[in-house]
Amino acid sequence: MKPIDAERSRESGEPAALPAREQGRLLAFLRKLPHDFANAILPFQIAADLLRRADGDAETLDQVQRMLEEQSAQAQRLIEELDRTVRVLRGELEVNPSPCELEPVVERGIAAALGKNAPSVRIERVFAPQPIEVEADAGRLAAAVEELVDNAARFAGSQPIRVEIDRSEAAAVVRVVDRGPGIADDRMGVLFEPFAAAEAVESGWGIGLGFVRLVARAHGGSLTVERGAQGRGMAMTIRLPLLGDG
Repeated sequence: MKPIDAERSRESGEPAALPAREQGRLLAFLRKLPHDFANAILPFQIAADLLRRADGDAETLDQVQRMLEEQSAQAQRLIEELDRTVRVLRGELEVNPSPCELEPVVERGIAAALGKNAPSVRIERVFAPQPIEVEADAGRLAAAVEELVDNAARFAGSQPIRVEIDRSEAAAVVRVVDRGPGIADDRMGVLFEPFAAAEAVESGWGIGLGFVRLVARAHGGSLTVERGAQGRGMAMTIRLPLLGDG
């Protein structure tokens, strides 16, 4: 699914038409929304019921506090995911770049991904010995790394996920490699299309890789995908201009 051509739609006065397959993906996404929002709302309803029956019990009040804090964070992630979805569909992303060192930004993204995955997910870091600087929106770039690590965690199984930081000519390189089963040939061409990835996994909206590519392009960079050895595993690579070369 390509970004919606909002300008052409406004000029014609008619909604932009989508091919049948893309309409199907969009409808599948819309069918997921009520379920996801219901899951986000239910714990708040449970917390309200516990408060009504707490009668000042400290243990119950502590339980409610923890529940509200955890679910508030989950609701915030849901809002952020919706925002990303709209931006990917429109093909628009605002960034506020400033000089930054790459490693702390990547570590921030790794930490965010590990925070929402099972404790069994392991990261193997292969970082350049010298600091690498880029001009980037640290928040957006960390979110892109989070998406790549989270995506790899879905397929890595018991194998560690390798995260690399390196230089390649005039580019800073962030690469996330999993050793999972790989991907079928007919899926390679649609990896970045909104909602297409959701056809292959039960969780998520299938928007993440499209968002990562949008972040990379907004920084004058790129996102590429390669198969691993013997067709197993995937390597997702973000390339960004080095500081002073953009």
